[in-house]
Amino acid sequence: MGEYLERYDRRATELAFPTPIRVTWGLAADALGEAAPADRVLLELCTFLASAPVSWQLLWAARTLPLEPEVARTVRVERRLRAAMRRIARFGLAGLDPSGERLTVHPLVRGMFGQELSSERHAELLRIVRGMLSAADPGDPDNPAGWYRYTELAPHLIHSDLLGGDAEEVRQLVINCIRFHFARGDYDSSRELAGSAVARWRDGLGESAEQTLLASFHLANALRAVGRPADARNLNLQTLRTQREVFGADDEATLATANSVGGDLRMQGHFGQARQLDADNLVRYRRLFGESFPTALRCANNLAIDLRLLGDFRGARALDEQTLRHRQAIFVDGHPETLSSRAALAYDLYGLGDYTGVATVLAGHAEQVAEDHPFALWAGRLTAMAAYRLGRPEARHLAATNLEACRQRFGDLNVDTLSTALSLANCVRAAGDLGAAHELLERAVIRFHAVLGDEHPFTLAASAGLAAVVRGAGRHHEARTIDEEVLGGLRRSVGADHPFTLSCANGLAADLFAAGEGQPARELAADTLRRSRVVRGADHPDTVACAWNLALADQDEAGQQQALAALAKAYGDGHPVFRVTAAGQRLETDVDLPPL
Repeated sequence: MGEYLERYDRRATELAFPTPIRVTWGLAADALGEAAPADRVLLELCTFLASAPVSWQLLWAARTLPLEPEVARTVRVERRLRAAMRRIARFGLAGLDPSGERLTVHPLVRGMFGQELSSERHAELLRIVRGMLSAADPGDPDNPAGWYRYTELAPHLIHSDLLGGDAEEVRQLVINCIRFHFARGDYDSSRELAGSAVARWRDGLGESAEQTLLASFHLANALRAVGRPADARNLNLQTLRTQREVFGADDEATLATANSVGGDLRMQGHFGQARQLDADNLVRYRRLFGESFPTALRCANNLAIDLRLLGDFRGARALDEQTLRHRQAIFVDGHPETLSSRAALAYDLYGLGDYTGVATVLAGHAEQVAEDHPFALWAGRLTAMAAYRLGRPEARHLAATNLEACRQRFGDLNVDTLSTALSLANCVRAAGDLGAAHELLERAVIRFHAVLGDEHPFTLAASAGLAAVVRGAGRHHEARTIDEEVLGGLRRSVGADHPFTLSCANGLAADLFAAGEGQPARELAADTLRRSRVVRGADHPDTVACAWNLALADQDEAGQQQALAALAKAYGDGHPVFRVTAAGQRLETDVDLPPL
């Protein structure tokens, strides 16, 4: 006891600001170094990491690095490494979880060691820690099987200053963590880390360095995902221009950025330009890498999005079915990109009027990722949409639950959140709650204007939905004003044959009939029916609704009976739509928005 007190007093005099805890831990560290020098080195390495738990697997990754012989011997074999972790814990210098898997070093211990290291020793240990972290990189941030490892690695990046690492593999770990955050739907963390990387690497490596450009690509994706499309667009265009100049148009990273530019075009509402760009990218991807290459499949997925947004659900379905088959062949069960393909295919079926097929495609698969993952939320919204179209009473609850989940995940000024609000409003309006539907849609339209702009097809489509609610309340003149403006905008942006345009035209025909303008109303209704038969098919529920409306206006009983038979074939007996037809009322053709 006396010897310990002497050592305690001596240690206290060596410290500028001695405290009982610092002195005690300092003596424990000295004792550990005397008993097992390699263990103290391991503890020193841990002080360069964050306060998050450090697993033996992470320390084990150091076995590939040039280390002092005794340290190398300790980390080379798992049982020796675990024994060292137990000794560190017994000296009270770190906490060890009950399973003996993870050490947690207290911030005061980390600070104490940091103050005692010389600048040379600090640099040497930092180099080892950076190498250890990069050696632990699973190397595939899109694969959920490795996400547990990235979950462990990500907290340590800033504390060990991997952004300042001079080794390419160290910076690659940063890029992989950026992508990991994005792949699991944590767009804010992806944006924050990518923004830090771009800022550091532009200064340290230069704007045209390969990894600076890679980080810029990921930053643009995250910016678009968090609702900053203009910033994403400007950054992507700058990155793509530089990549084409430095690496060429067929470089894999260049193609990935071009693919991202397609996403920017969709956010601007330029669906045709996005299709043209993505189609060119897909040809290049398949020529260079083959059609089953993961990024080629992402490009094919994006081209299908373009087709779907343009109203070509048949073309999108063919491409999505092919992409799904390839992804099922190369990815493990439950991979998010496979769920993405299933959700895409389900949206195609929805657009084709196969509402029962939606549930079949999605059955059980959304449960394979986190319930707040963007792809799971897409699947949830589509499930609610299909339930509404099938007349199921749970549709409103499903849509409301999905909207709340989107708000919590993305916030109110997010395209997916606003699209979900539109789907819920359709359910609410059909249930007769026009006040709640009007409130939902009025707020959504204002926010669509703010996020996407006045002329974006989604803004216009949401406005057409608002007109349907206003029309339902008997304010036909106001609905007509909205519909006339929206129809002109949709014809300019997506064309007269687009499903959005046809739905709006069906509503405007109702407005004209209500105003007593029978002849122009009939002409518009007949033109809408003719176009819908070509675009959507004669048996599509919305085409049949248009046929019912025209037959009702013409007092064509034979046409009405044909329409009723077609509706029964599409929906089955007992569907709520027959309450509307039995009352001799017109049918709305609701607009739902697929993901951008």
